[in-house]
Amino acid sequence: GQLVIGLDAKYSQKKREKGIIDFNDIEHFALSILTENDDEGNISPSDIAIVYTDKFDEILIDEYQDSNFVQEYLLNTISRKDIPNRFMVGDVKQSIYRF
Repeated sequence: GQLVIGLDAKYSQKKREKGIIDFNDIEHFALSILTENDDEGNISPSDIAIVYTDKFDEILIDEYQDSNFVQEYLLNTISRKDIPNRFMVGDVKQSIYRF
């Protein structure tokens, strides 16, 4: 456990020193922009997420089978709840994750 935590901290430090980010960082930066926490720790869409929810009539997702939980949460954050507006295309036989 501590080895992994130490390695993650060192990796994050090296990325900051070089001014680079990886795909995982992009996902989590998007999550921090599109969500907010209240005083009790409940997560809800941010004002920015609500702008995108209102802006897009449809959200089309290709290769859905390769979505991870962070990406799914991002999609839920900007998707409409009253009238579903997501259209997902995927093939479970090509999944890189297990369903």
